[in-house]
Amino acid sequence: MILLIVLYRLCRLLNKPETLAGLYMLNPLVILETANLHMESLAILGMAICWLLYSQGKRGLSGLVGAFAVQVKLLPLLLLPFLIRNSSVKKIIPFALAFIAASWVLTLPFLDSYFWINFFESLSLYFKTFEFNGSFYYLIREVGFWIKGYNIIQITGSVMPYILFSILLFIWFKAKPEKMPYTLLFVFTLYYFPASIVHPWYIIPILFFSLFTTYRFAWVWSFLILLSYSAYKPDGSVEENFWLIGVEYTTVWSLLVYELWKKHLRPKSL
Repeated sequence: MILLIVLYRLCRLLNKPETLAGLYMLNPLVILETANLHMESLAILGMAICWLLYSQGKRGLSGLVGAFAVQVKLLPLLLLPFLIRNSSVKKIIPFALAFIAASWVLTLPFLDSYFWINFFESLSLYFKTFEFNGSFYYLIREVGFWIKGYNIIQITGSVMPYILFSILLFIWFKAKPEKMPYTLLFVFTLYYFPASIVHPWYIIPILFFSLFTTYRFAWVWSFLILLSYSAYKPDGSVEENFWLIGVEYTTVWSLLVYELWKKHLRPKSL
């Protein structure tokens, strides 16, 4: 209910139909994964409140909420640099101080000699071990099998974070404040398209930011990604159906290319 109210206010702030807030809350993927207690929905709530408060000029409180969102999931870190983009130092300081102080207080109880070791081991496992419902990654992996003769996830997992960071840094410098919802939609999309693991609940942030744009490929993706559940067998094993993955991503990519062409590339005479 809190998220619905916040989405409603964000829609009004960004001059979008308020009904979009209800459509998001009624999306089957959102309902299913919230019921499954995945933390993406809670992270979305934190990001939405952080965004709304910052837009209302409550920067200190916004930084505080942003720190809570990051404690739930690291993904809100992708929002924060774009949120403060082109803000004056006077506006950034209260936000930054509140965010750093709250992050320190929330992290302090968990700090011990193994905290950072375990943290970086978890990141290494994420980028270099796990595979599920990948798109571009599976294509790159097949090329790796063809050239190297083995799974190159250790190589891609070592290189991909630096490539993604470079792309995000470039986007940050080029981003326009008035286009922030569009920027964040594609930031999160670019983050997950080459990822080796894309569970259904991972794309909820993409669906969230698509609310405030005219792009709808994320809505289609939110239905097609449910096909990935077919990998879970009754005996507890996991066996992916690459035909279904092909249907999922071919459709999503085709729609995205069509939307990009329609909005940016199509001759105006048409």
